[in-house]
Amino acid sequence: MLDDFAATKNKSAAEIGVLRRVLPALGKLSQGALYDRLKELEDALNALATLVVTVPVVFAEKDIEAIGEWVRSEISNKILLDVVVDPQVIAGCVIAWRSRAYDYSFEHYLNEQQKPVQAQILARISAPLTAV
Repeated sequence: MLDDFAATKNKSAAEIGVLRRVLPALGKLSQGALYDRLKELEDALNALATLVVTVPVVFAEKDIEAIGEWVRSEISNKILLDVVVDPQVIAGCVIAWRSRAYDYSFEHYLNEQQKPVQAQILARISAPLTAV
């Protein structure tokens, strides 16, 4: 039933994880009351601000929990952390928060530093050779 609900509502793994943790308490409700409670939970989840962190590899659950704890203690205790894996990031991360993206990926750094890096390389290959 939860999988059907998740599929029709296009919910993230984090949101489904929250629902899986609260389902035992919901199991005592009638089907109608359960759907009402799930709708209430969905509305509560949708009301939370979401911090999306895109990383290049799958993190261990304990690492995601540690990041979540830090986010809730340093930013807000009413926040949903959505960790997305995208190997295109290569290294670093991309953070989306309140309709803004903050790109801390290695590729972004290289793009930002392209001209200075090219200038250094050119200077080194143009410099006269010295005996060692």
